[in-house]
Amino acid sequence: MSRASLFVCSYVRQGPEGRHIVSSVRKGREQAPPETLFFCFEGRRPGTHPGWYHHGQNFQKGVHMPAFRNVRLHLIWSTHRREPFIQSSWQEALWAYLHGIGENIGVPVINVGGAADHVHLYVAMNATKSVADIVNAFKANSSRWVHENHDPAFAWQTKYAAFSVSRSAEATLLAYIANQQEHHRHKSFAEELREFLERHGVAYDPMYLLE
Repeated sequence: MSRASLFVCSYVRQGPEGRHIVSSVRKGREQAPPETLFFCFEGRRPGTHPGWYHHGQNFQKGVHMPAFRNVRLHLIWSTHRREPFIQSSWQEALWAYLHGIGENIGVPVINVGGAADHVHLYVAMNATKSVADIVNAFKANSSRWVHENHDPAFAWQTKYAAFSVSRSAEATLLAYIANQQEHHRHKSFAEELREFLERHGVAYDPMYLLE
């Protein structure tokens, strides 16, 4: 085996608090304990993809342990100070732009809706991005688009709310997002957000809820 084809790996055991790196091995040079996982990168070959592997799995370039996931999120945030920035004349264009952002960052938007002072996004979580990274990408890119095309004073609030969604609750959420205009004839965004937080058991300080 040539030096350039060595795979440098850290193997881990499952501990009471999750995975812990135990040691490092080079394929073909040391024996690793059974019943372990490895996180590997190919030595001296930049641009190859790291990944988790089972003990005994082929460490060829590009071979990854498959991941099966279905994590969906309901994201909510308002405009700055709940100002009614989002005008009906370009609201649908903003929703479409948010769909496009999701495609570009690998976070499909299943549905989007809202009112003049806030937005709801129902998205499929990306395994390589944090919730904060996803929200920041949606906020920053959509805000820039609104500045350039509609309102240079536009801004989103600094905070956001994120809730996981089970498949059994999906139809209810889709209908809820689609019916936002009618829903907010009778309820403010602040009331709506409090209801979501309390329903999901999220503690909050009313003084800073809408920053």
